[in-house]
Amino acid sequence: MPEIKYKNYLDHEIHVKFVDGILKHSQNWQWFIEYIEDNYNLLDISSYIEYQNRSNSLIRILSNFINILEICDFNFQFRTVLLQEIYEISKYYVGATERENCAKKVSSEFSKILFLFSLVN
Repeated sequence: MPEIKYKNYLDHEIHVKFVDGILKHSQNWQWFIEYIEDNYNLLDISSYIEYQNRSNSLIRILSNFINILEICDFNFQFRTVLLQEIYEISKYYVGATERENCAKKVSSEFSKILFLFSLVN
């Protein structure tokens, strides 16, 4: 079975579509979730080195979710646990959920580290 190659970045067209959606205050973001799930490595980590290697691209996704939450309060459909947890952390970051509620929804090792960092910032 061939190894899956993930982009772990937004194609230019996707980035433009994202920014355009933010500027237009779009309420339709499921396409973005699906793009991320299809093009990013969303497997959990087993070491802090793995966290460091993958954190930049996934923290950008957290930032994108924060931008989306500023204009859209919608519960999306996720196929992957890690992306759903990153979304929950972004909700905590913008004050849309309480710390205790977010902590209950975070179970992956990657998200635990990300959540811890969001608590100290």
